[in-house]
Amino acid sequence: MRAKEPQSDTMQFQIAPMIDVIFILILFFMCSAGAVKTEMFLSTTLPGRAVAGKAIKIPDEQIIEIHANGNVVLNGRVFDTSQSHDMPQLTLTLRRFMESSRNNKTEAMVTISPQPEAPYQRIIDVLDSCAAAKIKIVTFSMG
Repeated sequence: MRAKEPQSDTMQFQIAPMIDVIFILILFFMCSAGAVKTEMFLSTTLPGRAVAGKAIKIPDEQIIEIHANGNVVLNGRVFDTSQSHDMPQLTLTLRRFMESSRNNKTEAMVTISPQPEAPYQRIIDVLDSCAAAKIKIVTFSMG
């Protein structure tokens, strides 16, 4: 048996399937282009000036630092001696702070920031002063 000899016909480019693919692509893009909405038809608003409906209450905050040597610092000023457990100066200042916050209709807030080596008794003394001044919002932060 003899093997068939390759035909010497030249290969031709088939254009009909190519035209079918192009028509399908045109149809796809025409259908998907109709689904795109322009921005003016969307119900979105761009960021701009915000209109506040009511006043926002921002608490007044004071930060009390307690140092390792027992010094209590409020607004850069050392209050009372390190041996004073009742802390009359700090208590008086916190009472004035509480009264000022009440007059401004804001919440008084105290953050106690003790150093890691600060005596625990000194932290209790500051908490007692806050309680004497009737400050209810007291938080801690590590300094």
